[in-house]
Amino acid sequence: MAGAGPAAACEVKEVRARRRAGDVRALVPIINRLQDLGLTLNEARALVALLQVGPAAVSEVARVSGIHRTSVYPVLEALRSAGLAATFSSPSTRWACIGVEKTIDRLYADAEDRLRRLVAEKEELSRLLAEVVRDAAEETLPGVRLVQGPDATNEVYLQMLREARAEVLVFNRAPYGLVAKDPINEVLGLLERGVSIRALYRRVDLDPAFAQETEVYLAAGLQARLVDQLPTKLVVVDRSSALVAMMAPDDVAGFPISQHVEHSGFAATWGDVFDRFWSTAQPLDPGGRS
Repeated sequence: MAGAGPAAACEVKEVRARRRAGDVRALVPIINRLQDLGLTLNEARALVALLQVGPAAVSEVARVSGIHRTSVYPVLEALRSAGLAATFSSPSTRWACIGVEKTIDRLYADAEDRLRRLVAEKEELSRLLAEVVRDAAEETLPGVRLVQGPDATNEVYLQMLREARAEVLVFNRAPYGLVAKDPINEVLGLLERGVSIRALYRRVDLDPAFAQETEVYLAAGLQARLVDQLPTKLVVVDRSSALVAMMAPDDVAGFPISQHVEHSGFAATWGDVFDRFWSTAQPLDPGGRS
């Protein structure tokens, strides 16, 4: 029996070691979840140890958690500061957790508070970045903005017509968007005030309904000519502002993004482009044909 004693003791130690190793592996998902909720690795290990052994001395928490005894004190203090652990004397100082349900409630409440703060910080950061980007755009590209979609484009187009004083130049071609407000009255009002309006149309775009609308403009004094092709959609007002669609000559589908530029040099350049197309275009008769 004396010879068997040490061997049996070693076997017991080995079984206990295997059991502890198995316990550690089983606790990995729990430790990971606790870390996701904001605890450090050692805080999660110490908290699980307290939940496992109940009220315990520091040495017991260190043994069960696997944290070195000299390192476990600040970890337990951190758990106490977070409201997840407490101490009491009976007769020596012992540590205890606040219970499974209270622990879960506290951890998720803290996580929800952090989430609310993050959402508020996200909104504030978005606002600050938008101001920085807007200010930078205004400093580097004065008088330039992108206009997207038919409604926004029509709004800019109508505003440009209302501000016209002497001349309006138009490359009128597909694709066409839905007009938010019928521009006929705006155009006729400009012609009545003596504003010169010249428009270039592509032959391929002149269907019967389009020709009928064009006749109304021609009768009021609009000058129109036909071409085979136009490079883009364009509006130039008083050679001081321009609305230019960002599109290729063969684009026929989808409404393009446009640049609205209030700059005389830019607008005058497009006015010269318009004049070159105009000089070789054929007049459009009231019937809608050349």
